[in-house]
Amino acid sequence: GREDFVFSDRLPLSEILNRQNVNVSKPVIVLNHSPNDLDEEVNAGADIALYGHTHHGQAFPGNIATRLVFEVAYGYARKGNTHIYVTSGLGLAGPQYRIGTVSEVVVLNVKFEK
Repeated sequence: GREDFVFSDRLPLSEILNRQNVNVSKPVIVLNHSPNDLDEEVNAGADIALYGHTHHGQAFPGNIATRLVFEVAYGYARKGNTHIYVTSGLGLAGPQYRIGTVSEVVVLNVKFEK
């Protein structure tokens, strides 16, 4: 596992991939809690990077604020060769409600070309 970005002992993604002898010529899918540093996944050669954390703001105007904080706060984007998806997630943080956002379970169909 990997510590969240708030912890000082968080290892760089490249170091984790090296320690695990990950063959980056094969598909690399990274699951991270927070979309804080998308360049790290891009530079490490991740094909797909998946995130949560933002809850898509959970309640208006939070969904506007998350767009100011995160490069990709919700949904799909592509950066370099990396496909990025940030989900609003199923749960809540703090207050037990959502306003202007929805809970979701995302199903991604992934196909890699040979």
